[in-house]
Amino acid sequence: MRVFLVVPPILFARQAPIAIAYLAAYLKHKGHEVQARDLNTEISVSNDSDGEFWSDHVNSRDFFIKNKNLFEAWVEDILNFSPDVVGFSLWQSNEYFAIEMAKMIKKKNRDILIIFGGFWCTMNSRRLILNDAVDVVVYGEGELTLADVVENYDNTKLIQGCLIKHNGEIKTAGPRMEIEHLDKLPFPDLSFFSLDKYLFKYSAPISFSRGCDWRCSFCVTSCQWKRLRVRNAENIYDEIMSRLEEFPKLRGFQICDPGVTSDIDNLSNLCDLIISGNIKVDFHGYAQIKPGMTTGLLKKLKEAGFPSLGYGMESGSSRVLNKMRRPYTPELAEKVIKDTYHAGIEVILGFIVGFPDETEEDFQDTLNFIKRVKDCVKYVSSGHECTIIPGTYLDNYPQQFGIIRKGNLWETNEVSMEKRRERVNIFNDLVRGMGILSNPHEDRKFYSNKFKEMRMD
Repeated sequence: MRVFLVVPPILFARQAPIAIAYLAAYLKHKGHEVQARDLNTEISVSNDSDGEFWSDHVNSRDFFIKNKNLFEAWVEDILNFSPDVVGFSLWQSNEYFAIEMAKMIKKKNRDILIIFGGFWCTMNSRRLILNDAVDVVVYGEGELTLADVVENYDNTKLIQGCLIKHNGEIKTAGPRMEIEHLDKLPFPDLSFFSLDKYLFKYSAPISFSRGCDWRCSFCVTSCQWKRLRVRNAENIYDEIMSRLEEFPKLRGFQICDPGVTSDIDNLSNLCDLIISGNIKVDFHGYAQIKPGMTTGLLKKLKEAGFPSLGYGMESGSSRVLNKMRRPYTPELAEKVIKDTYHAGIEVILGFIVGFPDETEEDFQDTLNFIKRVKDCVKYVSSGHECTIIPGTYLDNYPQQFGIIRKGNLWETNEVSMEKRRERVNIFNDLVRGMGILSNPHEDRKFYSNKFKEMRMD
């Protein structure tokens, strides 16, 4: 079968899309002809990192109308491949464009199978399958399900991990078991993407694991992945070596995991392999705050090529951290942050302001925490207003947090909408006054400077 995989706009083009790179590699491994394309590197939009703007279908519709010729050209390129299947990778901000492109394809050729997949589909599969232009919606982990659909859609068998619309009837065989041994998957196929067109220029995405061993109340990771699975250090190292051979100009890796420290022993073994192999590239990612983040491990990470680590601190209040279901204390976090700094690793912190149970005292605890660690922090990547994401524990059990919904907005007796925004302003004023970047919309500028040495003409 001939399969064309597409990432429609508008998504912030930070790095090559690892999800469809994995899908492409697996389909090719199964003997299918595959083409993949990230359209976000082919259009320049100044506010491509503003997901809320593009998830408003009025804004997306206006952009689509203005640039319809471009979308038509993209569709023609897809059709020129003569695909049997076209798969779209969806996020909230590109749903509108995926649907419009699917309609355009169906108008040209009704026989092409249209599949929607990706993170956004996991939480919206039943709504998306109702669209006339969509034949299949894959939810959860995609490799096995997508291959099964490509090979068996015309059969009468039900397929796990997706909703299928066949002869006007919606069918499903329920969820699919997640892949147990990630080491058996082929490495993601990045040959379809020009690494120099992404913000993290000449940097490749890599995944050490899937899922998370935490179940934080505000986080969507457990909506996508039900359990943590970790790749073996030797398998990860083999991919690193393969990438360095494939891309001679490669200068670094962006780790796509919720936390590189999910399995500390495995991470330590990987560092040993990198150090002994004398590999000289940078690794950037987020880490979990754990007791195992010892001084020895942090120094080893520095030697292996981790110039920075991001920590989702979220709050400086032990009570709020407990409500968030974050399994660490402010005291442990402070120690890990300071040890990270003293190991020579830049510290990046993220915070959530205005959690439903956050009192004024809790908020002051967060401000005081920042004051205590300010000399060790290079950057605060987010000090943003708490949002309730569909499918999360906060969304499913709002009564446990006293959440009062007001349309798409919410508040509690403790934290009104106005109070949340006031606290965000106070938070940002504090960190700016310390000379630390705080606005999440400055990420592009920050990372552009950080990776300036990696940009080559």
